[in-house]
Amino acid sequence: MTAEHSTHVEIRRATKKLLLIFVGSLLFTAGGVFMTLHPDERHGLAAGVLVLAFFGLCTLVALWQLIQARKPAFILTDRDFSSPSIVSGPVSWGDVQNVYMSVANNQKLLHLTLYPVAADRLERAGFLAWLGGLFGWRSREIVFPLSMLDVEPDKLAMFVATRVEEAKAQQTPEAAALARESAPVEPKVERVAPYFAIALSIVLAAIFACELGFAPFPATDAITPAVGTLVVMGGSSLAAVRDGEWWRLFTAPLLHGGLFHLLLNVVALIAAGSQLERLVGAAWFAGVFCVGALAGSTASVFFNPPDIVGVGASGGVVALFAATAVASYRFPPGPERNNLLTGSFQILLPSLLPLVSISHGAHIDYAAHFGGAAAGLLCGLALLPLWPVDRPRPRFGKFPAALAAAFFVVALGSAALIPPRLAQARLLAPDFPLDWDKARADSAAILARYPRDPRARLAHGAWLADHGSRAEAEKELRDALADAQALNIPGMNHMESRIRLLLAMLIRKERPEEARNVVAPICASALPDFLVKYRNSTGLCP
Repeated sequence: MTAEHSTHVEIRRATKKLLLIFVGSLLFTAGGVFMTLHPDERHGLAAGVLVLAFFGLCTLVALWQLIQARKPAFILTDRDFSSPSIVSGPVSWGDVQNVYMSVANNQKLLHLTLYPVAADRLERAGFLAWLGGLFGWRSREIVFPLSMLDVEPDKLAMFVATRVEEAKAQQTPEAAALARESAPVEPKVERVAPYFAIALSIVLAAIFACELGFAPFPATDAITPAVGTLVVMGGSSLAAVRDGEWWRLFTAPLLHGGLFHLLLNVVALIAAGSQLERLVGAAWFAGVFCVGALAGSTASVFFNPPDIVGVGASGGVVALFAATAVASYRFPPGPERNNLLTGSFQILLPSLLPLVSISHGAHIDYAAHFGGAAAGLLCGLALLPLWPVDRPRPRFGKFPAALAAAFFVVALGSAALIPPRLAQARLLAPDFPLDWDKARADSAAILARYPRDPRARLAHGAWLADHGSRAEAEKELRDALADAQALNIPGMNHMESRIRLLLAMLIRKERPEEARNVVAPICASALPDFLVKYRNSTGLCP
């Protein structure tokens, strides 16, 4: 293409790239269908639905783009330009105030900023027109993703910039004066250092040090607390919340599953602070983080399997970047808005795409990420009307400060519940075998050192029953049920239900009515699949 010497140039979409995107999205959509139909403890049904929804939408968009590839995406002449999928008619080069290029996720974008008068009379086409009409948005910017066009990006940008400069040179004095008068008022901005982001990062690091220093269970390695430790120290799960421990929704965002997990969140938190906190101040920044953290932990609890333990500040961090992306529209089209959007999406997109799992058996909590993103979106929409161009900060800063203060008061108040749980957890054998056969064989030795460990009592009861000592086995299991404090140790994974089922099976033939009474308290309980099958096999529940 020799654009410099053309009076009419048609630029089409890059069909090969669109085809690759379509095929890739289709494969991920098929994976989402499989995950939805076959949920497991690692992913859960929510992860499959999210994968299916996201990549299904990507597949439809790519397919639509392939269908539209037969038509020109961008038509250039010496007088104007047009794009049937973006604007309904030609736009004169004289209506363009500024032209610049940006790079987002290694993709080049061409931005054409219109004069406000021209933007007011511009009629957009396609999805953007519907979205703008729905929310009352009227952007002055037209953006072309150059990587999706079959053209050399730099050559196209030079051609467009040349035509805009030529149009400005040919403007009459009256038109130039009108353009200057219609220029938007630059918003007032007062930048500050990200003090809250730095302080919160230090707090999170200190809490993580406590996870390692006061761990009641042996760590997976030197930098990864055991799951039992996370449960004792305030990790959230649906099973725990159902038992009335709602305070875990506030403590879980302040815990982390490993050093790598902590570093990821701290780096992202400082990055968010360098963007959003420097603009809106510590009060609004803290408020958005706390709302996002609470929304993320709530989504984690209700969309993950009941026994999955959720921890991490990811929900709050994702909320900050989602709010930044929305709040960037407070600025006029240009480098400021573009930098905020680019920085936000570089974190948002990877955090919302099911890519890879974290090591050491922990997995990315996408439910928490989506919950935080939704909360951040709402916070960003709330920021826009409260942050007029004549104010350096959003209004009503005391309200988000009060929300943040309430969040941390509840979290710190709940920390008072942790020392008694640590004392309970120390009743357990830290080296209890994971293999059930070995646990039964070693149960007598473990009980001698940890006589109140319900796991050891269950294993020893099973060993005694297998070796014909049914009366001693029954006594061991009944003693275990009588020790309510030990049974209520966080992270016992339905230990009471296991003991009741084994005891009921032990006495079922001789005393069937008593066996039914033993099982009755757990007949309506929500249990893992293997325990449900065991419970059903007893035939003791109605």
